[in-house]
Amino acid sequence: MDGSSPPLADDEADEPDWDFSKIDPRKIPSPVVRKEIAWISLQRDGWRKEYENLAEQMEQILLDTLNDVLAARFFDPPENTPLKLEQAVNLPELLNQFAVKTLRSAIERGQLGTIRVNSKNLYVSRKQIQDWIASCQDQPSPRISSGSSQSSIPAQKKSSSREGTGQSSTDRSSLARDSALNLVRTLK
Repeated sequence: MDGSSPPLADDEADEPDWDFSKIDPRKIPSPVVRKEIAWISLQRDGWRKEYENLAEQMEQILLDTLNDVLAARFFDPPENTPLKLEQAVNLPELLNQFAVKTLRSAIERGQLGTIRVNSKNLYVSRKQIQDWIASCQDQPSPRISSGSSQSSIPAQKKSSSREGTGQSSTDRSSLARDSALNLVRTLK
């Protein structure tokens, strides 16, 4: 080094200097090299403009996406407002985990009520969605103790044609044993 220029930082030393505007073309002896340098300079300027355009487009896409996400996240209509099924799936109660098809199936089964504004579209209200979610949640079954009398044991409803749905064979056998013990106690 001649001492006139400051030492380069490590990251600057690894990258070549592609800014040919600093070079005096009169000092380049070959016209072919001058043409190449001019072509590279034009390419570099074109790439820079293309990069800036792409960066602007990406920024706009990100802002649009963020606005869409925030609009969906804070979707908070009043309870009795009629909503299309496409809107209802964005309700906070459904946590964006249900599809329109799921809501249509619930309507067909009669589990979810609808509002008929016209004959073409199905509408639901937020209140109807909340009621549907509440009806879908499991109800805790009462515990049966071996010390209770037969009359205090509530009759179990069968929800389907399959017997003992949701209970293991161990639960059924312990229920049968407890019932038999209660019957023996009442007969004594």
